[in-house]
Amino acid sequence: MNIKTTGKLLIWLRIIIAAVFIGSITLGFISRDFEFIPHHPRLLGSIQLGPALLRTFPGSPLYTFIAGALAIIILTLLFGRVFCSMICPFGILQDIISFIGRKIFRKKKFKPLPSFKRIRIVVLGGTVICVITGFLFPVYLLEPFANFGRIVTALFVPTVIFLNNLAVSMIGAGKYIWLAPIPYPPLTFSAFAIATTALLLISIATILYGRIFCNTLCPVGALLSFISRYSLFRISISTKGCGGCSLCSTVCKSGCIDFNKRQLDNERCVMCFNCLSACNFGAIKLTTVFNQPHSEHSEQPDISRRNFLIAAGATAAVTAVTPAVMSMMKKKNLPVMPPGAYDLDRFQGRCISCHLCVSSCPSKIIKPANLEYGLAGIAQPLLDFSRGICEFDCTTCSNVCPTGALTPLKREQKKLLQIGRVEYSIKHCVVYTNQTPCGACAERCPTGAVIMKDWKDGLTIPVIDASTCIGCGSCENICPAKPRKAIIVKGVEEQLQAEKPKLNDTPPPGFPF
Repeated sequence: MNIKTTGKLLIWLRIIIAAVFIGSITLGFISRDFEFIPHHPRLLGSIQLGPALLRTFPGSPLYTFIAGALAIIILTLLFGRVFCSMICPFGILQDIISFIGRKIFRKKKFKPLPSFKRIRIVVLGGTVICVITGFLFPVYLLEPFANFGRIVTALFVPTVIFLNNLAVSMIGAGKYIWLAPIPYPPLTFSAFAIATTALLLISIATILYGRIFCNTLCPVGALLSFISRYSLFRISISTKGCGGCSLCSTVCKSGCIDFNKRQLDNERCVMCFNCLSACNFGAIKLTTVFNQPHSEHSEQPDISRRNFLIAAGATAAVTAVTPAVMSMMKKKNLPVMPPGAYDLDRFQGRCISCHLCVSSCPSKIIKPANLEYGLAGIAQPLLDFSRGICEFDCTTCSNVCPTGALTPLKREQKKLLQIGRVEYSIKHCVVYTNQTPCGACAERCPTGAVIMKDWKDGLTIPVIDASTCIGCGSCENICPAKPRKAIIVKGVEEQLQAEKPKLNDTPPPGFPF
């Protein structure tokens, strides 16, 4: 079998593996809405480098690192940056956009690109500092899995639901077991704007310059580029066999082939194998590092003193301004964080706003934030009790979080976790305003934390037992007061354990609904 045929087989292998990964990851984001699709979002984070690395912080089990990040690093040491072209959903999405866009605009050739090594060093150094300081806002705007999740949740899922509901209106619900109306997920302006902007910018960049994002701004790509310098298998160009057609450089989506020097930059190569199948002279081969003559080694520029000083200077600047920026960006009145967040700083220091919890919530009460957390927490998840309640025994969001921002909870833990605090305003209560009996909040409370007490004229008003209240939103959601609810759940900086409720068999009085 010649090199050209081998290259074509490797390309098809890459396409098949990539299709499996992007298909399964996409289904993980939409499967909660379609009951006939197996729900498997727990597997998503373990195969993505960014989330897997964040789970290695104190408090996360060691096996998550071994199963995720370490496996990807070993894979890169063996085969180079195959993660970027076969496993990373955002990288695969770029390939799809590139294929479609170049067909539409009839743009067939890629152009060689500069190495952008200094930019990658700054991005990697800045990312490390942001993770250490807990200021993830710049990171999650660039992290590939988070970008893909936001695009799928804000743009793709609503489109699929719209088509599904359109089919229901045309065919009728119940005619097919899989065809039923589906409510739309919570969508905020910030989530839509960030997802739309990211998709638009990455589409333009990919159509014009190929994988330029992966080799400039992507923090995962920056890390893997340095690891791939030591990969066992790599692509090399033989100067003796080269026929001088330059076809290889025009099909390289990473722009990493310098045809004039007959060199390939292994740090930027994402192992798409296009050059292998394009070469008509068999001069491009997939070899091991031991089989390459020294003169034919792929270009491996060293990290110079200037590059190191640039990275160190950028890192120092980020370190100096981060505390001040974080203090200005945070808000005093916090929204309710999803269960398992435990601590605000810890939550915001790990959440990459991938919106997997948003798409997985059965009650659809988790939505991306606008400015509720302040500028530092745009698009991070919060609970909206106007849409429903945080179900008493539901632990879905905490168990699907890929970064450990939400600690996995068991049902018994969740039932005693105080995710918020309740505030009651008698001036807005229908008992006060309408002089009518009401006990909706007490009837709905799953822990008995809302107790109806005598007030006047035979009427009763709710009193909150803060020790047993878990802030699930049941009382706020059911409260009939308008335009402002009389009982509201406020966010807390630290989620603590509540006391076990002392429930009795006496039903709350005056529940008129």
